[in-house]
Amino acid sequence: MTASMVVIDSYQAKVLLVFHKASQLWVFPGGHIDPNETPGEAAVREVLEETGVRAIIRNERVMSLPGMTLHPSPWITAEIAAPAKPERPGKPAEPAHSHIDLLFVGTADSTQPLDAKVDEVDSARWWPIIGFYDYFPADVRAEVPLLTRTAYGEF
Repeated sequence: MTASMVVIDSYQAKVLLVFHKASQLWVFPGGHIDPNETPGEAAVREVLEETGVRAIIRNERVMSLPGMTLHPSPWITAEIAAPAKPERPGKPAEPAHSHIDLLFVGTADSTQPLDAKVDEVDSARWWPIIGFYDYFPADVRAEVPLLTRTAYGEF
C-alpha cells in the first residue's frame, strides 16, 4: 500500500510533480507506507523525501474524541492494476497484482527550494495549473491532469 499527495500552491496556482524513475512519467509524489506510520504521515514524508518540500495535508480534522486518535482521511483511494515484473538486480520477480494508493490533497509554498532526491525520482518540478492541458508534457501519468484540476477546484 502506498500514500501519495496532490500538492498545490493555491496562491501561485501550481502543482508539484516528480518524474518517476521506473515509470518514466510525471506523477504526484508518494511511496510505500512504513511500519508504524499512518498513511497521512507517509504522504507528507514522501513529499519531503522526494522533493525537499514541506507539505501540509488539507482539511485535516482537528478534534479530540475520548480514547481515539484521529488521522486524516485520503481524498481518494485508488486501486491500480500492476503488471508482473521480471526479476531485477536486487529485486525478486513480482506477479501481476492490484496496487492500492491512498491519495491525499495538500498545500505547500512553491517558493520553497526543490531538492529532488535522485535515488527516489529523476526530477521534481512545480507546474502551472491554469491552462495545464495546453502544456503538460506527453509523459505525464494519465490521471494527473484531471486529478490536479479537481483538487485545485476544491480550494
